[in-house]
Amino acid sequence: MSFIRPEDRRARLRRTSETTASSSSLTDNEIAQIDAINNTSSYCRTLFFSYLALGATLFILVSGTTHEDLLRETPVKMPLFDIGVPLLTFYVVAPFLFALFHFNLLNKLSQLRMQIEDMGDIERGLIRERLFPFDYTLLIGGFGKNQRENIVLWAIVGPALYFLPVALIIYTQYKFLAYHSTPITTWHSFLVLLSVASLALFHAGSESPAQLTVAALRRYAIALTIWASSGFFLTPPDSWIDKSITKNLWEDVEAVGMYRNLELPGRTFWASDPPPEIIAAYIEKYGPDDPKVEEARVRYGHPMDLRGRDLRYAVLFSASLIGAHMEGAQLQRANISSAQLQGASLRNARLQGARLFNTRLQSADLGHAELQRVRMDNALLQGADLSRAQLNEALLSQAQLQGADLIFADLRGASLRFAELQAARLRKTQLQGADLSYANLESADLEEAALQGATLLWARLQGADLEGAGLQGADLRFTQLQSASFINTFINLADFTEAEAWKPSNAEREAFWTRLRKLAEDLPDGYGRRMQREIDKASERPLVPDFGPSESLHLRVAGSLAGTGPAFAGWSGDNKGNYRYMLHQFLGNLSCESSAAVSNGIARSRADNSPDGVMLARALVEHQCTDGQALSERLSIEAKIWLARIIARDDKRLAAEAAEKD
Repeated sequence: MSFIRPEDRRARLRRTSETTASSSSLTDNEIAQIDAINNTSSYCRTLFFSYLALGATLFILVSGTTHEDLLRETPVKMPLFDIGVPLLTFYVVAPFLFALFHFNLLNKLSQLRMQIEDMGDIERGLIRERLFPFDYTLLIGGFGKNQRENIVLWAIVGPALYFLPVALIIYTQYKFLAYHSTPITTWHSFLVLLSVASLALFHAGSESPAQLTVAALRRYAIALTIWASSGFFLTPPDSWIDKSITKNLWEDVEAVGMYRNLELPGRTFWASDPPPEIIAAYIEKYGPDDPKVEEARVRYGHPMDLRGRDLRYAVLFSASLIGAHMEGAQLQRANISSAQLQGASLRNARLQGARLFNTRLQSADLGHAELQRVRMDNALLQGADLSRAQLNEALLSQAQLQGADLIFADLRGASLRFAELQAARLRKTQLQGADLSYANLESADLEEAALQGATLLWARLQGADLEGAGLQGADLRFTQLQSASFINTFINLADFTEAEAWKPSNAEREAFWTRLRKLAEDLPDGYGRRMQREIDKASERPLVPDFGPSESLHLRVAGSLAGTGPAFAGWSGDNKGNYRYMLHQFLGNLSCESSAAVSNGIARSRADNSPDGVMLARALVEHQCTDGQALSERLSIEAKIWLARIIARDDKRLAAEAAEKD
């Protein structure tokens, strides 16, 4: 902002006194000019204080917006009126009205400045006595008594005109950022640019022609810097600006408290709470931890509607969103660990890389959800619908999946170690390269499932239906196969060494089926009945594995189970030069022909520090795909590191043995 300096004003007064020494009064025209200035000053002062009041109101309303308000889309209550403005409408319209009001104020102040400049060489002392008391008028006309007074006037007017509008719109953008609306955030950035540009134009009118070029360049540089700061840093995660410019900066920015994502750990969310007297009655009848209490909350409460919402990177640790409607929601890399999502609908939701440790998802609908590389260790998914879900390289160790529906799901390279999958539906599920070691698959439906290269070490497959399944190259050592169905199953290069298939006693058999039926009773009605049907069907099968009419298949597996005879010699690895080579070639080709998830899964689950595991690690590293590309180039960094450590440890062992011989 420019204003007439005191020394310039005194020079004007001296020139005026020399030419009009005897004049101590103003002409009618000069008085008319002063009256016009006073009228404009009065209007501008009213406008200025209204502008400050509007800015203060906007600041208070924006400051009161919490992350919970953003999640719920809570309407913004207007002061003095019991009216709630929709959240999105407020954050679009309010900053625009403020920017428009500020632009109008600058326009009126420009008119006031031109009126003061048109006064000519009128004695300033006479003018000051007649001026309307407005700080901007005194400042821009150089009517301050001294430099100190001018500094005080600038301190009052300058920040309000130059700093407040830009800072307040940027603050509004920051407070709304966690909502993750790219269009509205872009709108805020545009308003910042508009405010800075209007200030630059306003200031340009106060510069002399000689100063205009340099000053303009300076203003444009400052405007571009402010706008770029708003546009580059205050952006939703994974936007194109974030990926191309600020990806490596945000870790430091968030360290100082500039959070872009919702953080609502431990909160309970209902659109409207269930009647407390009903819940109290259920607790009194069944106890606070009984599943029927949660079912009552879902039945009588109104769950949150978060369909299609952008909740990427949200922190919902231990939050309660029972029965929430989250169809199509974006939850990539969100932290939902230990949350309560029983009965929630996450169909078509995107949860890549999300953390769901210990999350309660009983009876939840995750059909068609994208769950690649999700971490769901110890998650409770009894009766959940995961049909056609994408679970490539997902971590589901020790997950509770009894009675879950995983038909047509993609679990290639996934880890299901120690998972509980009793009576789960895995028909036509893709499990190539998956790790199912120690998993409980009793009475599970694995009909036509693709298990090539999978690891089922020590898995419990009693009563499982593997009819038509692909088990080529799978590791089924030490598995329990009583009453399992292997009709038309493909088991080339599969390893059944020391699998258990003895005939249990009647007491053992009855205890086994009783235990499974008890699990079915604990599931919700629909899923429990379905699990009961699977158990009843499995209990009717023979106690020994059922291989159907395939005599050769029966003989080969029987020989492997017995551990004797020529079938066992060529099956389990006595003829290692042939069997192991063929197995490693098969696994290598499978890794080349399938997705990276399969190759990563095979590397993690099949390669280890055992002699056979080391041989496989070396084979995978050295394997060449048919397209000429090395298999190692398709592996993830984690898989490469895993194989490199195994090989390095074995090389060290070999070197130590060679040194001992020398």
